[in-house]
Amino acid sequence: MTQARHTENPRSTHHSRRLRRWRRLARRIVLPLSTVGLVAVLALTAHARLGGEPASAQQPFIWGGGTVFIAGSSSEEIYTDCLITPDAGERRRVSVPSADGGVAVDHWFPGEARIACGRSVSVTTGWQSTLYPLAFQQSLVFGLAAMAIGAWWFGRSRKM
Repeated sequence: MTQARHTENPRSTHHSRRLRRWRRLARRIVLPLSTVGLVAVLALTAHARLGGEPASAQQPFIWGGGTVFIAGSSSEEIYTDCLITPDAGERRRVSVPSADGGVAVDHWFPGEARIACGRSVSVTTGWQSTLYPLAFQQSLVFGLAAMAIGAWWFGRSRKM
C-alpha cells in the first residue's frame, strides 16, 4: 500500500509568507508610528489648551511678534472675540472658536500688541503655534487612532 504524499500548494505558501510579512510590517512599523503620531497630536492639543498664556479682558496678553495661536475655551459652541491692539498699526478683531479649535494669526505690525478677549483663552507663540491647526483637526486624530487599531488588529498573531 502506497501512502499519499502531502505536497503544499506553492501558491498557498507564497500567500501565507506574504501575509506574515504584512502582519510583521503592521506590528513593527505602522502600529508604533501611528501610536506615536496619535500621542503627539493629543499632547500638542493639550498644550494648546492648557499650556499657553492666558488672555482675557482683565489680563491681556502682550504679543511680541511671530505667529500666534489663540485656542478657545473648552465650552461647546461658544465663540469669543479678541481685540488685537498693536502699539503702531491697525487694530483687528478676531473670533475664536470654542472647543473645536482656535485661530492662527500672523504678525502684521511693527512692535508689540495687546490681545484682550471677552472670555479667557490660551495664547501660544513660537514654532508650536504653526502646528496647532493641524492638531485640532479631528479627522487626523480619528484617522491616526483607526490606523493604530487597524495595525494592531491586522498585526496580531493568529494561532492556527
